[in-house]
Amino acid sequence: MPATMAKKRRSGTGAESLARQAIYLAKLAKAKHGKDLSISGQALGELERVFDFVTESLMTNCQASMKMMKTKTLSLKVARCASEVTFTGRLREDATVRGARAVMNYEKRATATEPASVSAA
Repeated sequence: MPATMAKKRRSGTGAESLARQAIYLAKLAKAKHGKDLSISGQALGELERVFDFVTESLMTNCQASMKMMKTKTLSLKVARCASEVTFTGRLREDATVRGARAVMNYEKRATATEPASVSAA
């Protein structure tokens, strides 16, 4: 290759992450349902769009909640308010329960992995 020709860099379009998300969803479905259920590429594309929509809605509602609460920090209270506005009915209940469980698990693991404090000698 001549010295004047440089290799092209990959552009960070984010297409790689979308492909990984689809692969993750397919593996998740296979792990949960085994060979009884398969997902088409079109269905994976639709699921990605649903996830993108939910994520965008949550972030929009988080921003609105933060503005109303006059804060610049995304706290647990703001996240709960945003999820209650975003979701309705049984989906809201399920999201609230699973979110609380996730926070408890996170706090449990965070406190379990904290290094012991060093006492002054």
